[in-house]
Amino acid sequence: MRKSEDPCPAFPIPAGLNGRYIFRRRVHYRNLISRPLARALGTADPTVTCARAMILSARFTVVKANVDAMLEQGRALTGPEIAVLF
Repeated sequence: MRKSEDPCPAFPIPAGLNGRYIFRRRVHYRNLISRPLARALGTADPTVTCARAMILSARFTVVKANVDAMLEQGRALTGPEIAVLF
């Protein structure tokens, strides 16, 4: 597939084992913790991958906004709570 035919040019999604795709982001917590996050997308189809990546990206943004709001209210999150969120 040529770059111009990429069904999801906004999301650089690496292929994992056997051509399956993986969604990757890095979680930053108060500039102290930087933790990689990887989720298998369960498909080798680039079009399905794009749709799933967009959904996960939007969900990631919403969860991050909710966590930021909790922190502004003074609620401290523990490591296990952060891990469960993502």
